[in-house]
Amino acid sequence: MWYYLGSKNTYIDNGENTRGGTVFVSKMLLANTPKKSYELAKIISTDTRNLAILQTQKDIEMYAQSISTHDKNIYILLHRQMLRNFFVFGLFGDRDLKSGQLIRKRQFQIRTIRQYDKANARVMGDNFTLDLNRGILHQAHQEILLHAIVSLEQGIVQNTQRYHAKSQLVSVLYEGQAITMDRESFNTLLIQGMLQRVEGDYFRKILSSRNFILLKLN
Repeated sequence: MWYYLGSKNTYIDNGENTRGGTVFVSKMLLANTPKKSYELAKIISTDTRNLAILQTQKDIEMYAQSISTHDKNIYILLHRQMLRNFFVFGLFGDRDLKSGQLIRKRQFQIRTIRQYDKANARVMGDNFTLDLNRGILHQAHQEILLHAIVSLEQGIVQNTQRYHAKSQLVSVLYEGQAITMDRESFNTLLIQGMLQRVEGDYFRKILSSRNFILLKLN
């Protein structure tokens, strides 16, 4: 996109925290509603000079309301390799804008699947077994109850099975990996975007593959 659109029309966050850019890109990716991600995307794509003055969610909402997207084409490209940087995004995006303190601690772990035992409905890897019938993750001599397991093939959700309503953990089986996370992390733009579940009032899908999805702001 940078090659075709030119650097002046592409916001690329390479970790340089210029005027808070990294913080707000991370907050956009980890926002737990499409509306919050949409508001942050509007601001980031329009004027990064004023990011430093935004200190509350109310500030973000009011500033976003003043920005029109009717004369702009704004896109977000999400790639599955970004999942490996989830904790890094959290170190920036999960901070209070006034104090700079971390305000939440996320659970997020990626494991490689070594064997898929369809006959017994089990997924296995190094030091873990996932029971697909009971919704239980076995690891380190522990049985961890799961709220849901989501299975994908070729980047498309094939099945969502719910198990234990009070559990705060979800596992996603994706491209040979078992990704376990808390439910708040599961609801972020980064995860829901990769699951192709964000189309609606704020975003629409332009293009997708097993590795990435390109979204356009409405």
